[in-house]
Amino acid sequence: QEVPTRLFVSAPSAAVLEAAEAAGGGRVRLGSEAISLTLDPPQSELPGNAEICFGTDGYREAGDDFSDACLGYIADEETSPNWQCEDYCLEERRDQWCGTTSHLTTFAVLLAGGGAGSGDCGEGSGWITGSMEGDIGLTTGAAALTFFVCAAFA
Repeated sequence: QEVPTRLFVSAPSAAVLEAAEAAGGGRVRLGSEAISLTLDPPQSELPGNAEICFGTDGYREAGDDFSDACLGYIADEETSPNWQCEDYCLEERRDQWCGTTSHLTTFAVLLAGGGAGSGDCGEGSGWITGSMEGDIGLTTGAAALTFFVCAAFA
């Protein structure tokens, strides 16, 4: 008989939250409550992506720009906790901000710190490969291939 998987949602340890905030040098600003997500039986990786949505009531301040927010998680909870951005492309749905992840740990919406505000979402970077150097390499390779093909059939 297969044991069903259960999801547990709990408040993270205050010590972990304080350590993660300290590691951010006071630059971390949460836009939602922080929650810990665990599965029983235990596993950290999911077979696919999960969507997590947060209400932001009680965390919004005048002038907050959630368009630069990210779904953040606490990395290295056991050794050196620090906030990291997981999903820079949050979607607003019914007064909640939603993002996706492929693992479970402690999550929150980050307004600042942990990489919040530095992600690229929406229009993209404009580069085919994601960077100027990559596109130069792609173009150079395509030009060289075209030259050799034309030279071979000339």
